[in-house]
Parts: sequence; structure tokens; C-alpha cells
Amino acid sequence: MKHIKAARPDVLFLQFDDPDDAGHSAGFHPGDPDYLGTLRRIDGYVGRLVETTQARSASHDEEWLIILLSDHGGTEGRSHGGQSIEERRVPFMVSGQGVALGEIDEQVYHVDTCATAMAFLGVPIKPEWDLDGKARGLVN
Repeated sequence: MKHIKAARPDVLFLQFDDPDDAGHSAGFHPGDPDYLGTLRRIDGYVGRLVETTQARSASHDEEWLIILLSDHGGTEGRSHGGQSIEERRVPFMVSGQGVALGEIDEQVYHVDTCATAMAFLGVPIKPEWDLDGKARGLVN
């Protein structure tokens, strides 16, 4: 959070790998106290991130977009990578200025992450890039 407070990053990528490690160790199940504790700890980090970006927005006239997603789901076991709905369903959440309130009512894919970030930044997607994603969760 120090970097966000002191610097003026245009883009910042954070990866929290702890839930994946906890899932492999304890199982990808919310009933497991170790897995659930890890999720709560990461949720606290995300909360601090939201608070920090909101404070910067208010004091520096900045707009921030936070995109939160996972690379995969999981089952009660300790592995993933299969094709079950539990392994394929992941969260995709957006927070910030210009975000539509409520749930995204369309199917969202991982490839939508790049398109969403670029739309927020005002970067037009050129056809020759052949990107499959679409901006999701932003006010039109």
C-alpha cells in the first residue's frame, strides 16, 4: 500500500497466490478452516487496497479500477484443472469509478479482463490485435 500512497502508478498488477496454495494443502472447500482463514486474510488485503485507492481518488483526483478474479475454481479435493463447473467457475468483480452497480448478467471470460482494463484506461482496441475479450461491468 505504500507504493500506491507514494507513487502514481498508471497500472498495478497484484497477485495473491495464497488461496491456491491453501487449496492444494487443505482442499478447495469453504468448510476447511485453513482454506477459509486464507481467504479471509486475502479479503482483508483487498479491503485495504480498496480503502487506499479510494483515499488517493479523493485527494489526487484519480480514477481507479480494481478487477478481481481467479485463474480457476476448485473442488473439495486438493487439485484442480478438470472440467467440472466447480473448477471452471471463477469470480470476476470490478470496483471503481465508472463501474455499473449490480451483477454482470452476461457470461464473463478470462479474456474479458484485458478488454475491461483497456476500456477503463481509454485505450481503443485495434482489430489487428485480434482480441477476443469484451469490456465487462463498466458503465457504457
